[in-house]
Amino acid sequence: MDYSQRPFRQANRLPPRMQVIAPCDATEMRLALRAAITSSMPTYIRIGKKGEPVIHNENLSFKIGKAITIHKGSDVLILASGTIMSNTLEATQLLIKDGLTCQVASFHTIKPLDIEYLQQNLNRFRIVVTVEEHGKNGGLGGAVAEYLSKFSYHPKHLRLGTDDEFMHEMGNQEYAQKIYNLDSIGIASQIKLFARQ
Repeated sequence: MDYSQRPFRQANRLPPRMQVIAPCDATEMRLALRAAITSSMPTYIRIGKKGEPVIHNENLSFKIGKAITIHKGSDVLILASGTIMSNTLEATQLLIKDGLTCQVASFHTIKPLDIEYLQQNLNRFRIVVTVEEHGKNGGLGGAVAEYLSKFSYHPKHLRLGTDDEFMHEMGNQEYAQKIYNLDSIGIASQIKLFARQ
């Protein structure tokens, strides 16, 4: 399937014209804020608690709506948004030990979705995985699923995130990530199991 040949009109994830950004580290956060200030569109930026691992160096080229490839691979395409990126990259190293190489991209912008990146890369992978510390519905996973639904054939899509429920337990962020299988081991295990199906 040639993903570049079909137009795609993205459904509104929030009010019309609202940009939605989830930076993965302090570098993306600074650049996203600068970009939002100069943008003519309203922008929502979802930030972490602070102190997340630094992923990028200061020379990063950042543009709203343009994904950034962080790690190259050939078996699985992983699209991650937000501060879950450090867990995602750790999971990638675990998957390499099991013989699965992953291309990881920071999809820091949920809306507008980087359709061009998807068009250029989806044909190269059998599996696409979306990872977010957010509900599986209404975020990056939902946006990518809507895009893929336009095609009769597309890569298998695994959406990793939280279920549509409240967490009725007390614990810190790392504990919550483990509960929802969003720690590095949980992400790697889910991808490995999905790849075997």
